[in-house]
Amino acid sequence: MIGVSLAAALSAPKLKPFQFSKDIALGKKEKLYCTVLEGEGPFTFTWSKDGTAVENSALFRIQSIDEETSTLQIQAVRAEHVGNYTCSVRGALGSDSVTTALLLNGLTARGQ
Repeated sequence: MIGVSLAAALSAPKLKPFQFSKDIALGKKEKLYCTVLEGEGPFTFTWSKDGTAVENSALFRIQSIDEETSTLQIQAVRAEHVGNYTCSVRGALGSDSVTTALLLNGLTARGQ
């Protein structure tokens, strides 16, 4: 019985929804926080923009705050940053992902 109740408590990771600031401005920094609400670790985070992996670079900074939170910072927002950003997490019992759109001055993810 103890093994059954313990197994029932274990779960795949579940991420907290996130979004960009409403007052994004060209040239300013913008940061997203990707946080695991529940699930069994250890956790591995990945970030992508429009389906392409995002890595640390002069444009982006990715950081682990703790074992349950990862951040993506855009160093200086530009028009080419418009798009859909996804944080994915993998844990011991599965995975989850959350996507949000960066919109800027009426531009859509396709630049229209």
